[in-house]
Amino acid sequence: MYLFGIGEESGRLQDVLTRAAAYERAGADGIFVPGLLDLAVLGELTARSPLPVNAMAGPGGPGVAELAKAGVRRVSVGTAVAQAAYTAARRATLELLGSGTYEELADSLDFFQMNGLFSA
Repeated sequence: MYLFGIGEESGRLQDVLTRAAAYERAGADGIFVPGLLDLAVLGELTARSPLPVNAMAGPGGPGVAELAKAGVRRVSVGTAVAQAAYTAARRATLELLGSGTYEELADSLDFFQMNGLFSA
């Protein structure tokens, strides 16, 4: 609803609350509302929803602390981390194919840093 602007804006919150109630009756343990980053609306939703609210965050949107203050219990970034990785790969590839240089790779984690991420 919020992500794609479906329905009248004035009725979206009530639609989400209606769905949240139905999800709760069906046994859900949370509700995810992608595209809703208006802190006032999120605050109202978290106050009225029978379920904990998950918000999708991203560049230009509220930070985690602001979302938490609005009552959001879980923050997702969707595919943003993967998109950032693909963007870095694209930049490095275009540089290599264009100028034949490797500067886009300069700030990358080295092999030992990467390997260390997987040890406990």
